[in-house]
Amino acid sequence: VSITRENGFVYILLEYSPDAGQDKRLEGWQGETFPAAAGTGIVPFGNGARRNALKAAIKETLRAYLRAREYNRPREINGRVAFTDFPVTGLSGGSFRASVSLRMDLEPLKHYSVD
Repeated sequence: VSITRENGFVYILLEYSPDAGQDKRLEGWQGETFPAAAGTGIVPFGNGARRNALKAAIKETLRAYLRAREYNRPREINGRVAFTDFPVTGLSGGSFRASVSLRMDLEPLKHYSVD
């Protein structure tokens, strides 16, 4: 929608208008069936750092969410996540930082077997 430069920062205002199919999908993700969580990931600055920071934020969000609910570390986690807000990314002390808000659709966790 707009780009503003102020005091060495660039502010970009984005607008998203989903079509009817996407709107139904977004509405479905907002249900109580899918738990919500938020978190932050930080990676060193470099090529692909923004994407890697987003991946780290998703991973840390899942880790923090499950740590509060699972006593033992699971062997494997499978599922899907959806952003509930635009991810916020930026530079912080020479590292890329990303903050995400998610809804999760997790399959039953696979635990380590005990023989």
